[in-house]
Amino acid sequence: MDISLQKQGLMADLFCHDAQLAELKLIQEVHLGEYISRIQKMDYDLLRGNLVPIDRDTSIGFGSLRGTLLAKGARCQVFY
Repeated sequence: MDISLQKQGLMADLFCHDAQLAELKLIQEVHLGEYISRIQKMDYDLLRGNLVPIDRDTSIGFGSLRGTLLAKGARCQVFY
């Protein structure tokens, strides 16, 4: 990805850092605990690599929860 961004001249505009996982309590600020538990259970059951729909316009695959926690963690590190 870095090479593609460099070719487009976009790397100079980016601030890169390693994100830390957000704590689940931050996700609970916007989602109910039962919803998060359901996603956690799905995430662990997706080892076969299939996508599973969780609502009409969203599907998850293995690692989706980790990706969400990394994205939220990165945002918190930059803005807090």
